[in-house]
Amino acid sequence: KTYSLKINKYKKGKNEKLSNAEFTINGDGIGYSKRIKTDSEGVALLDGLYQYIEGKEYSGEYTVKELKAPEGYKKSEGTLKFKVKRNDLGQLELIVLEDTLTRKNTSATEHNNGISIENNIVNIDVENEVLFKLVKKEITKLRKQGKLTWNE
Repeated sequence: KTYSLKINKYKKGKNEKLSNAEFTINGDGIGYSKRIKTDSEGVALLDGLYQYIEGKEYSGEYTVKELKAPEGYKKSEGTLKFKVKRNDLGQLELIVLEDTLTRKNTSATEHNNGISIENNIVNIDVENEVLFKLVKKEITKLRKQGKLTWNE
């Protein structure tokens, strides 16, 4: 039995989704690694991941890393390692082995800590920080120093 992985890519601290982020996934049944990229909706999907079954020769473990951030954003350096198995009730259960990659909600009312499983799909949320930000005060200072000019 297999399941899918869905990566949702967000701008840090916002609900704004980002396209063109690339990820690598390593694990059972993939070969060396698989590359997936977020689409215009900020979503990347990979089907055919194996669930862990005790006594089988495969571990069912997968590792996800960001390979390339969207243009203008800093790459996430974290790693997510997980596996999925069926519990005694026959439902898929997510086991997180390492997580320094997914989005962490700070609100006490939000229970999703960046990774969840629903309807045979493991959902992970990953954020990217903007690479740099110039504030108005800094721009004004640079213009006064003659280091920044506008072509109007």
